[in-house]
Amino acid sequence: MADDLSAGVKIGMTLIILCALLAIVLALLSIMKNITNQGASTLQSGVDQMLATRFDDYDQKIVSGTVVISSIKLFEGQPVALVTVTTKAKASTSTNKGGFNYGAVLVGFTKESNLSGGSGPAGVGYLSNTVWTPKESTDSFYTSEYALDSSGMLQYNYNTKPLTISGEDFFVRSSGKFMATLIKDATGTTIGIHFDQQN
Repeated sequence: MADDLSAGVKIGMTLIILCALLAIVLALLSIMKNITNQGASTLQSGVDQMLATRFDDYDQKIVSGTVVISSIKLFEGQPVALVTVTTKAKASTSTNKGGFNYGAVLVGFTKESNLSGGSGPAGVGYLSNTVWTPKESTDSFYTSEYALDSSGMLQYNYNTKPLTISGEDFFVRSSGKFMATLIKDATGTTIGIHFDQQN
């Protein structure tokens, strides 16, 4: 009988120790889950801040034509619209006073099949005849939306040849000075950069 009691006590103690260990493991897993969730939130916040800072160099800053050209190449393939408005385009009587859209295409830009006048074909591009103005007079940015195709996908303009055709409305001089202003959507998310030539 004593052996049965001793064996029962041992089994009971073993079960109590196993339950305690299981409780400790579950508590540790819960703590690790909370730490992991907090770490993921912190990481996402850091990534969001990093993505937002990539536009800091373009927020109401004067940049050179070289920066404009390299920015168009830098953001290629990303959902970022880049609009250039040259002094020649602003003075032109054609329908491109609102600029030329590279990268992700914005609402209000129409597809043109031949952008070049006398220098040969420059290919397809997106032009606008609407002069850009901020949504509110106190805004330091422009507001627009992405243009979507019939299947709801973003449209892109990868043809950067018009930037290089000297003498044409869309030519960007390396030494030119451009005012860079951000373009945001209705939610306040930055979706592009507007470059307006100053000289």
